[in-house]
Amino acid sequence: MARDNRTKNIKNDKYDRKNWTRAEVDHFKVEYASRILFVEMNQERDRGIRESEAVILSKPSAVLLSLYCQLGSDDIDSD
Repeated sequence: MARDNRTKNIKNDKYDRKNWTRAEVDHFKVEYASRILFVEMNQERDRGIRESEAVILSKPSAVLLSLYCQLGSDDIDSD
């Protein structure tokens, strides 16, 4: 009997759900898609640094580990 009631409730739309408007969906895409993209990019960057033999430090410097430290190609000697 319980199964019949569930089926009946679903057929009659008597269950909790939220219909998202187009604006809410678009906001979600803008808000979270860029976050997901940047997380993936940062993971790729971190994996590249870990696997790279080009960046070898005898002691990790606190300056280099800082979030505010940005290295560019001009900062690296390419002898």
